Amino acid sequence: MSEAQRVRRRLSRRSAVLAVLGGGALLLASTALPWVTAPVRSAVQTSTVSASGSTGAALVPSAALVVLAAGLAIALAGRIARVVAAVAVALGGALAAFGVIELLRAPGSAVLAVARRNPTGSELDGAAELTPWPVVALVLAVLLVAVGVVLPFLMGDWDRVGQRYERDPSPVTGGTRQHVADWDALSRGEDPSEAEDR
Repeated sequence: MSEAQRVRRRLSRRSAVLAVLGGGALLLASTALPWVTAPVRSAVQTSTVSASGSTGAALVPSAALVVLAAGLAIALAGRIARVVAAVAVALGGALAAFGVIELLRAPGSAVLAVARRNPTGSELDGAAELTPWPVVALVLAVLLVAVGVVLPFLMGDWDRVGQRYERDPSPVTGGTRQHVADWDALSRGEDPSEAEDR
């Protein structure tokens, strides 16, 4: 057995689905936290304003939702749809990484977008500071890209959901025929065990 076959056997559908859904959920949760803070001066006062990931990088939560939907598809769909869903996981991770990088290039813009909702007007009064969460989101996004790339090569042996409950289309064996004959004999009032004793 090759190393690839051993890896394929070790990776179950449950593990793959948990990896995708867990990564997507953590990525989405990270966007609710503050990603960047900065002092902002308005006509009234100077205060510290923070911008969450969903505000400063709106592409990231959307990409996380794509990943979560793809994880559900991997859990339920057949082989071809699973491959398409794995590609969607990789694309969702790539989009999320792009959104995070855009915020990292200009973190002050995210704070200004929040501060300018104030009708009195606002402007930055110092340098913007990043929290650890955009870095966490970037790492998660890159991991999701990697998961989406390798999944099509690791899930070829999974059964389709519900297949275990389908009737076996194999032909009736001799033993099954004997059981049917025994039931027929019972329905006629005969004892099939008497024939076996002869």
